[in-house]
Amino acid sequence: MEELLRSDLQVRFVLSSGQQLPMVPETLVRQVPQAVMDELGTLETGNSVIAVVDIPRTDQHLTFQGKGLVLALDQVRDPGNLGTILRTADWFGVSQVWCLPGTVDPYNPKVVQSSMGSIFRVSLAEVDLDSGMQSALTQGATVYVAQADGANVFEVELQRPALLVLGNESQGPSERWTEFGASPLGIPGVGRAESLNVSMAATALCMEFHRQSLTIGQGT
Repeated sequence: MEELLRSDLQVRFVLSSGQQLPMVPETLVRQVPQAVMDELGTLETGNSVIAVVDIPRTDQHLTFQGKGLVLALDQVRDPGNLGTILRTADWFGVSQVWCLPGTVDPYNPKVVQSSMGSIFRVSLAEVDLDSGMQSALTQGATVYVAQADGANVFEVELQRPALLVLGNESQGPSERWTEFGASPLGIPGVGRAESLNVSMAATALCMEFHRQSLTIGQGT
């Protein structure tokens, strides 16, 4: 709730079943029976506070913010994965997250919950593949696509600005990205797992982008 109130989102009102909310202006609080909270809430238990908020329009301006990194999510369908990716994007200062057609609604309650407040701080845009690629090329960004058989990310000199594409949990990204000239990136492993979860892959790749940017910034 505190993260929400610190954001730029417009809060219509806040429902409470009796819990004290000193951080919320009294004019916004509506006290309702617990039975109503349980009916409206999305949690199995613990629906003690519910905020009603205007869903913002996603950003129409696609930007890499100078030497920034943008994530493009190509049919990432699991709400928990998207929420975790938003937390990763928030932590590593990703410029923007693009949700391509087929990706779960970023304002799905499970996405909001698993993002742990990061959804209120990360710039989101709904983009189709063609306009996304065109925007990347126009702004001089290097396009990378996460693939299991891609080049070892720890041996690649990553360029900025960059667009990093993360694909569907089971099928991976659309082949059209490589047809457009995107460079495949992979994360080497030493175990026998078939693959990494897409949110785990996002974290590992964003961390390497961040590490290389720090190294460059230190002049080493």
